Parts: sequence; structure tokens; C-alpha cells
Amino acid sequence: MARINQGIFEKILNQRCELMVKYTEIMLAYPENVDRSFFEGVSKRCEDLYNEMDEFIGELRGIMEATKFEEATNKDKYIEILEEIEDKQEELKQYFNYCVEQLGKGGGLSDSENRTIEKYRIRK
Repeated sequence: MARINQGIFEKILNQRCELMVKYTEIMLAYPENVDRSFFEGVSKRCEDLYNEMDEFIGELRGIMEATKFEEATNKDKYIEILEEIEDKQEELKQYFNYCVEQLGKGGGLSDSENRTIEKYRIRK
């Protein structure tokens, strides 16, 4: 097993930061009053970010499995980042589903938009 590498940890921190910036931008840019701009402006961004988070989680788990942690505090840092991104990914999914539900109440999406959204991984 490889030992913990500070360079890899810095890369993880940078990726985490990038994901959190994108997450915050989406959550702040779109109010709870969902309208047609959701589909046009944010649905694809949510899907893309969800997939980026999923990839990051997979990579982080792989690193954790392949790393020998000499101190529990180092492993705890990785676990904290993993749990944070998993939580934000779930919040993003809930937000996305809430928006789709609200659009359904307010006139709905076109057949084409529905087919597009149903293919998204965030909906599964």
C-alpha cells in the first residue's frame, strides 16, 4: 500500500473546492420559484455536477483503499471530504427533483424535455 502523499491530498482539496464552488453557484443562482428557466439553465448543470461529484467520490474511495494511513487523523480528513461531497451530491439531487416536481405542477415539461431528464443519472 502506498503511503499518504501531500501532493495528492492537495489535489483532492482543490477538486473539492472546485466542486463546492459549482454547487454553490447552482444553489444560489436559482430561487425556489421554479420556472422554465430551470430546464434551459440549470438542469444540465445539475446533471454535469452530479456526475463530476460521482467521479470524484469514486476516485477518493480508490485512493483511500490504496493508501496506508499512519495516523487516524489523516484518514479522518479524507473521510470528512468524502462525506461532505456525498451530502452535497444528495442535496443537489433533491433540489433537482424538487424543481422537476414544481415544473410538473406549473404546466409541466414537454415530451422532449421529459425524455431528456429521464436519461440523466441524477434522476436514478
